[in-house]
Amino acid sequence: ATEDGKPITPRTGYVVEINALWYNALCFASALSANSKMEAQAQKTAESFVNTFWNGLYLYDYVDGDYKDVEVRPNMILAVSMPYSPLSRQQQKSVLDVCTRELLTTKGLRSLSPKSGSYRPNYVGGMLERNRNYHNGPVWPWFTGAYAESYLKIHKQGGVSFIERLLIGMEAEMKKLCVGTLSELHDGNPPFKGHGAMSYAPTVGEILRTLTLLKNVTENDADTYPEKLFQNFSSVMAEAVCNKLKINLKIADDNLRLVKYNGINFVDKARSFLDAEDIDEATLDIFNFVDKNKKLLLQ
Repeated sequence: ATEDGKPITPRTGYVVEINALWYNALCFASALSANSKMEAQAQKTAESFVNTFWNGLYLYDYVDGDYKDVEVRPNMILAVSMPYSPLSRQQQKSVLDVCTRELLTTKGLRSLSPKSGSYRPNYVGGMLERNRNYHNGPVWPWFTGAYAESYLKIHKQGGVSFIERLLIGMEAEMKKLCVGTLSELHDGNPPFKGHGAMSYAPTVGEILRTLTLLKNVTENDADTYPEKLFQNFSSVMAEAVCNKLKINLKIADDNLRLVKYNGINFVDKARSFLDAEDIDEATLDIFNFVDKNKKLLLQ
């Protein structure tokens, strides 16, 4: 967007995500062709990327001559999420941690950190005001896929439950602005009201991709995560769900908060995937127990 012929949010010079994508493309092409010259170019690009964008904690948003933009924006997460990253594992984790602390919400990543003096979280007003705000605070849900991929790359199985909890906010949103789909963006501050296109393909696509990422991760270890949530339940699977829920609810006797992210979330997921004929009496009893005691369990 422009104002008086000038970009409202200028990002001139070397832009972080463009260079991260370029490095990934070079590595991908090099792997396909086994071209030593291209491999050398990729290595040179990685070194240049780190020297240009790395500031010791996260990545500059863009570099234009001697100017280095220190604003914390979600674009840098792409340098972590790509299959080929120019960053070391320690650098990747540092970028992820900054995004988690300053940008992450229940609806995705903010377009700018609240710590910035340019932070404008609400996508409201006339066209000019909304254009001024668009890149400076509202949440962009489509970054959820890149964030999830980065988180799972760093934390692997240990990050599955965290990403699963993150998606709870998306499930709730499907009943609000436009039933059954997801919107373009949200206000940067609670309650994160939805705005923009009511049904936005990049948002929907990236949430679906996040579910696929979870499936791919959990298929390698069915004991640590209920991969059956991503399949059609049979009566045998219903029994497995029942046993899993009993374990969670038993643990909750000592620590009721555990049910918030284990029992209740698991119950809601199981209920959405189970057919009526697959719900046996024991499973139904657990569903009813959770429904009657939700307030207690979530205290």
